[in-house]
Amino acid sequence: MKKIIYLIGVTAMIIVILHSCKKENPNNKLNATEFEYEVQSNIPYSSISKRDKGFKGTNGSSELLVFQNMDAIRLTLADLDRQVNELDSAFVSTYTSLSEDSLNAKEIEINFTERQPLINFNEFFLYSSLYQEIAQQELLWLDHDVLNEVTDPNNHFIFEQSLRAILNTDCEVQVGDTIYILQENGFIAIYDGSLKSLEKINQNPQIYTRLENVVFVGNDCNNCRADSCNSMKRNSGYKYSYDNNYRIKWVVSHWTHPWGRRVAAKTDNYKKQGNKWKDYRTACAAKVYGFISGTDGQCNTQLNFNPDDIYAAEVAKHIEHKIDVSTKTRPNWVKGYFSGCSIYHSKKLIW
Repeated sequence: MKKIIYLIGVTAMIIVILHSCKKENPNNKLNATEFEYEVQSNIPYSSISKRDKGFKGTNGSSELLVFQNMDAIRLTLADLDRQVNELDSAFVSTYTSLSEDSLNAKEIEINFTERQPLINFNEFFLYSSLYQEIAQQELLWLDHDVLNEVTDPNNHFIFEQSLRAILNTDCEVQVGDTIYILQENGFIAIYDGSLKSLEKINQNPQIYTRLENVVFVGNDCNNCRADSCNSMKRNSGYKYSYDNNYRIKWVVSHWTHPWGRRVAAKTDNYKKQGNKWKDYRTACAAKVYGFISGTDGQCNTQLNFNPDDIYAAEVAKHIEHKIDVSTKTRPNWVKGYFSGCSIYHSKKLIW
């Protein structure tokens, strides 16, 4: 079990106490004068290991995480989400009297980041993740007066922060004996966990059709009808304020992963400060709603997957709303609502 203690005093630091087979960190003490909070972790660290690939992938990865089973990866993803949300809510609750600008300034002053649980997870395994790569690239991308949306590193088909934290930079992870390579239109499964097969696919992605114990799972819609019953679909875009000093990035998606299927919506908030952009903490919301296929599974009937009209709303920089579903969907059935920085947007998922 991992326990995160976030203590802020004259200087900012994270104290991490590790209760596992790994060596424990020293229990540093600090007199907290402003913000102190503990996040208890339920991540099954004993069921997770790291495997050396023996080669560098297309995007530079040389290792991948190995989860003992599907339950271990599901628990990890859910608990990373919970830890980030809990830590962020505690920070906002501590400074409820501050305005939005003052709250953002306080975050910089005390060196707070709600994503510390993701950072600690990667540091625990000394692991270079997709989350780290995108976060570093986005800082450089935002450091401009005018943003080129075509090169936005955050506009990645893996948009959930917790999932980015467990994947390597080539979107690979192992569960049990199977290596999975997540791709924009599905995923490749290497059922015998062969690193030789993985290396061949890194060199030539189309070679998987000639390899034993390797299959592709997805929706190749080159031959699909425009109204087909499908998954692995994502729409994203940007909305700016009237003065162009604020922007949101929105995403709506229906996706199938090896460990489950879900619909999701996300809102990211940004403010222009001087001649550069920064992510910005503000009142925001995200909601995914609409229909999936009924029990027939072929979209001949509809099922409302959010009948209670549930949504996610916080004072945050980024907010995700996700719902587990069991069947596919059709164009225009899944919808997303997004708000942040006094910008409002709705979008139907199409392809």
